[in-house]
Amino acid sequence: MFRDRPPLPRPQALGPRADLGPHRPVRREDPAHRARARAVVAVPQQEGRVDLRARWRDHPAPAAGRAALRAAHGAGAGVPHRAQADPPIRGRHGHRSARGVHTRDRRRGAAERPLREGAVKVIVPLAGKGTRLLPLTKRVPKPLVRVAGRPVMDYVMDAVKPLDVDEIIVITGHLKNVVERYVVEHYDVKATFVEQKTLDGTAGAINLARPFVDSPVLIIFVDTLFEADLSLVERVDADGIIWAKEVEDYQRFGVIVTDAQGYMQRIVEKPSTPVSRLANIGLQYVRDWKTLFDGIAHVLTQPPGKGGEYYLTDAFQYMVDHGRRLLTAPVRGWYDCGKVDTLLETNRHLLDNGRVRLPTGPCPRCTIVPPVYIEDGVQIHDATVGPNVSLEAGSHVTESTITNSILGRNVRVVRSTVHDSVIGDDQVIEGRTVQASVLDAGELAPAT
Repeated sequence: MFRDRPPLPRPQALGPRADLGPHRPVRREDPAHRARARAVVAVPQQEGRVDLRARWRDHPAPAAGRAALRAAHGAGAGVPHRAQADPPIRGRHGHRSARGVHTRDRRRGAAERPLREGAVKVIVPLAGKGTRLLPLTKRVPKPLVRVAGRPVMDYVMDAVKPLDVDEIIVITGHLKNVVERYVVEHYDVKATFVEQKTLDGTAGAINLARPFVDSPVLIIFVDTLFEADLSLVERVDADGIIWAKEVEDYQRFGVIVTDAQGYMQRIVEKPSTPVSRLANIGLQYVRDWKTLFDGIAHVLTQPPGKGGEYYLTDAFQYMVDHGRRLLTAPVRGWYDCGKVDTLLETNRHLLDNGRVRLPTGPCPRCTIVPPVYIEDGVQIHDATVGPNVSLEAGSHVTESTITNSILGRNVRVVRSTVHDSVIGDDQVIEGRTVQASVLDAGELAPAT
């Protein structure tokens, strides 16, 4: 049960610091923590685990800290931070040597945490290759694919800002260095990275986070955007929450069968008959994290499912079978970003809900059909752009028509037509039609 507890009086010291007196600064309130963030470089660990702890940024950050996580939605963008044992961690204002942290030391430290009531760890599995967005995802990790001008992961991180996020545990794989650097440079929260070298399913991915978990967890699969009431984690009397969306094409999803009060009874993967239409959207909060990992351990001893994969949903079934109560909660919206047609639908939803941006510069003999997202520095003339088009900085469009498409930075479109497509950065389209396709690094592939 979630219970409100009276806050600790300040400046009261916590845990092992209590005997140092009432005027001892609370953890992270001492001058050293106020002055500068700490970063620790990644080191290889057993089974490919990597630990990179970014205690905020490795350069002076705005005076936001954890307050930024509770603030209104923000933006972010950037490039990676290499995870190696020898070179220094470099910030925007200089550099200094990094220190390695071994798994054994990390586990010892866990006994003192968490120090805050209500703190949650966020587990983000990002190891997938995003094959339905090839060839773009050869270069861009799936969570960093941009929609309406921002990486998908930015929208997800915005959604968790109201929570007291203690740490994000990122399960990496494909293009892991790109993901690690982006997270370190753009999110003001401690981050731990664990590499999933064998893609053995969602249960295998979450199991890699086990050595770093000592509090309730929020699990987010970031190939979708969602509109959900995350404040339920502080108000609901349950061992966990699984957010779900009612769908018509139930055959494509794992669906949740509930009792009359909305608590999960079982999950059925891709049923042939409509036993339920509540699709598991890939957003779960687990208060009883110990039983979750017991369930995962049990699942990993069983024969794998299709494709040699172990499913996290089976661990949830284990929890229910062992008397735990998992509430199914509705979402207001659920928007897939994993393939071309749904990514474009999500782009349209974002443009219809506040992300519209009209061109500010001259646009001779052009027609703009809203909704569109057109960044500053885009040159358009003798062209029709829209509806549902995102066009990023540095791009040039002339004597062309673009509809229902996402185009990256520095794209050149001349005497061409682009429909229903996703175009990566720095591409040239001249004298041709691109329809229902993905274009990146000069390679064109049909949308799947």
